[in-house]
Amino acid sequence: MKNESDGSVRVEAEGARDDLEDLLGALRDGPRAARVEDVSADWQDASGTFEHFEVRH
Repeated sequence: MKNESDGSVRVEAEGARDDLEDLLGALRDGPRAARVEDVSADWQDASGTFEHFEVRH
């Protein structure tokens, strides 16, 4: 995750499609005090850069 200068947040993740769909759901909900206006996804083939993925609440 990276906070961008325009106030947006960039996330790069790879893993099983179901896990990534769960991540998108969590990003759309956001934390309690957050205001999420939009979430978009750019699906690409996995690069193998990441070794581990999990969603924690």
